[in-house]
Amino acid sequence: MRATKVSTSQKIVSIIQFLCENGPTSLSSIADYLVKKFNMRYSTARPAVTRIINELKERELINEVGTDKRGSRLIDLS
Repeated sequence: MRATKVSTSQKIVSIIQFLCENGPTSLSSIADYLVKKFNMRYSTARPAVTRIINELKERELINEVGTDKRGSRLIDLS
């Protein structure tokens, strides 16, 4: 199955919706969600998530709220 081209704005909206529905979550969980939703490769989704999360943090739309049991950063909406 071929991966589809997904715009950054589609990814941003999907990430925000995912955070609304799932509360604090890790970057890996967000990347997994994009992989399933858009048929993306994980190797493409993870860097995109990191870039988008950093951008949203700069705009103070999201915060890091701690870590999970494995030490992964947890992200949530501000």
